[in-house]
Amino acid sequence: MGSVVVQRDGQTIYQRSLGWADVENQIPCTAETQFRIGSISKPFTAVMVLKAANEGRLSLNDPLAKYFSDAQITTYFVTALF
Repeated sequence: MGSVVVQRDGQTIYQRSLGWADVENQIPCTAETQFRIGSISKPFTAVMVLKAANEGRLSLNDPLAKYFSDAQITTYFVTALF
């Protein structure tokens, strides 16, 4: 189950949703289906964020509110040890 969106220059060039949003009631996934983030998606998210940082598209020091200005986000600072 999931959705894939590929964008180029801010325009969606491919979108596909697969599986069920609700298996029991056989309600199919759509582009608007919201998924709970499970453990397997965290590495993918981390890779995409680090790739964007490497390309200079964002800074790891930027607050989330910079990218989600309409969300009410409380700022917390976390230091990661690698």
